[in-house]
Amino acid sequence: MTEASDHIDEADGADGADLGPALRALRRRADLSQQQLAEKSGVPQPTLARIESGRAVDPRFRTVERLVRAAGGKVAIGVPPLISGVSEPTPVPHDDMRDEAGRRYPAHLDVWPVHEPRDWPGAWWAEWYRLPPERYPLPLPPAAYELNRRYRDNRRWGAEVRRTTQVRRVTGSDLPATCWRYVAELPDGQLVGELRAHERSPFLEYGSGIRTCRSGRWCSTACSSTPGTGGWGSGVGW
Repeated sequence: MTEASDHIDEADGADGADLGPALRALRRRADLSQQQLAEKSGVPQPTLARIESGRAVDPRFRTVERLVRAAGGKVAIGVPPLISGVSEPTPVPHDDMRDEAGRRYPAHLDVWPVHEPRDWPGAWWAEWYRLPPERYPLPLPPAAYELNRRYRDNRRWGAEVRRTTQVRRVTGSDLPATCWRYVAELPDGQLVGELRAHERSPFLEYGSGIRTCRSGRWCSTACSSTPGTGGWGSGVGW
């Protein structure tokens, strides 16, 4: 058993149907492979694999408790309305996907279906050659996943930002009338982007000394076309 695989066949069992997905969801949230959770909890990895697949019909309570606690979860017993502070973990989004041998993909990794060569990082020819399917150098797998956790975490962060970010316009007395400022922020107020723009305005460039003269153009108070100025003085014009 390696980090890249949760290779154990699934068996239909009503007794383990709820516990298996719950453990996989906890393990995904904790970012642990089966082997890592087994080492952290002291439970043998084959035992964990049987519980997650539903093959362990009646696992011991102590075993389940050790696995749940090691994955950062909590075991609660009681009438549901009386249990507070306990929420179900988010299900593994790709739990219904299987590889060529009918096995589940690793719960702690991000898995996506492969429909064409560009969906698979292993398709080195995708960006260079337009080949018909019968001439592919390698057969396409049904799905792919990223083993590099840093790259995977960046993808998750980007997806979370796109899902939760709100873009709003910032207004205030410190902004000129022709200026806009938009910010992208997360629900907690953290800024993840900013856009500033303004119209080209002579008032922004030259200040309040700009006005319209008799020639019909913007000029300074020292313009030769303005009565009483006598030509260009210390003012600024364009």
